[in-house]
Amino acid sequence: MNAEHNNKRRYEATKQLLLDLLKTASGLTILMHKPAGSLWDVTPFLIDNEFDRRKFRSTIRYMRKHEYIGFKERGNEITITLLEKGHEKALKYSVEDMKIDIPLTWDKKWRLVLFDIPEEQRLARNVLKEKLDELGFAVIQKSVYAYPYPCHNELDFLRTLYNIVPFVKLMVVDKIEEEDTLKQRFGL
Repeated sequence: MNAEHNNKRRYEATKQLLLDLLKTASGLTILMHKPAGSLWDVTPFLIDNEFDRRKFRSTIRYMRKHEYIGFKERGNEITITLLEKGHEKALKYSVEDMKIDIPLTWDKKWRLVLFDIPEEQRLARNVLKEKLDELGFAVIQKSVYAYPYPCHNELDFLRTLYNIVPFVKLMVVDKIEEEDTLKQRFGL
């Protein structure tokens, strides 16, 4: 169980560091004498509210070994940059954590996602459908999903990530036939 616990902690630490790197265009500079003052989330590296340098170094070794990051150390300053494999991994983590912010009031518009993804890209189609289901979209027809809240950024991210931009469309409409069932489903 201890090994399993350590693997889970390494996974969380790696995930958080990759997501922090994804948010920055130029990478992270970490001041080892004051890591909490750096612009990244140190939470995965805290043990009893103290920064655990050994855990941090272990995670960095793991990430370098898997070619997720570039690493430079100068004195007390460490610069970490995201490599291509790390970028891909961070995008996958972003998809895992994706949520759509729900506004306080509904704008009375429906977002319809329509797609016709070729058979050669079946995996991308299946992942898109899974993610739309997970995010709470309602299936209207086989390749048509509805959602009552703005979701353009999230959909655009998924289309771009899976290279299916030309095959997925978003429509914003005022009315859908028999929308009372949808309103009930979404609690509107």
